Amino acid sequence: ARLNFFFSMAPETLHLIAWIGVGTALMAATIALVQTDIKKVLAYSTVSQLGYMFLGVGVGGYAAAIFHLMTHAFFKACLFLGSGSVIHAMGGEQDMRKMGGLKDYMPTTFWTFAVSVLAIAGTPLTAGFFSKDEILAAAFHANRAVWALLLLGAFMTAFYTFRMIFLAFLGAPRMSKEVAHHVHESPPTMTVMSLSGSKPAFCKRRTAARCCEPPNVVVPNTLPLRSLRDFTSGLVTSQKRFFLRLWETTLAGNSARSMARMIVPTLLIA
Repeated sequence: ARLNFFFSMAPETLHLIAWIGVGTALMAATIALVQTDIKKVLAYSTVSQLGYMFLGVGVGGYAAAIFHLMTHAFFKACLFLGSGSVIHAMGGEQDMRKMGGLKDYMPTTFWTFAVSVLAIAGTPLTAGFFSKDEILAAAFHANRAVWALLLLGAFMTAFYTFRMIFLAFLGAPRMSKEVAHHVHESPPTMTVMSLSGSKPAFCKRRTAARCCEPPNVVVPNTLPLRSLRDFTSGLVTSQKRFFLRLWETTLAGNSARSMARMIVPTLLIA
């Protein structure tokens, strides 16, 4: 995203990045749909969300991609903290088919996990809704086929995340009586981190966009050629200045120490 002025000059490359992003988002989402390991669901979900970010860059939504990167960092961190809390309470068990009913045993973990699930599913008024909506809007204006596939991926994200919370926290307990006897809420050293991670799942759109949007974001095909020309000419000028000073120092017969005093500041300035 920081090199948007380069990518904007190559629309074919952006098109390829967009299709790679949507392919990654869909493939990882379909894998997450059938996982029974709670951490594997989150791992493939992370890959899928990275596909969203790459697709955002591919359709010219550079600020939206960075915005989703920022919001996703918080609610996915909270989800991993919650899954770690569940695994800790279950004595190392990660199979969601052997869980169920953990809401009554672990209310703090459940509610922080639920908030993060709402965010990653794109529920309105959550951070994930605003960041995903920006990427979907950019895809809608760039390529309707990409937008339709991405929308399908968003529905799959909502499905496997709610499936995860239903299997782990709701319904009748499916663990053995011995495990159920030892299930307990995690200590404050774990739950406090989950609480702090769930708070950024809700944000004001205007405030979050102002924090995440990079300066001078350029829309594809609107970057003047003068910007790239000025960039390359400035780079060439600095290199010419460096080699000219190096040549003058060599001819003057200065010592190696004097040459080093000249080279290092020049490299830092360039």
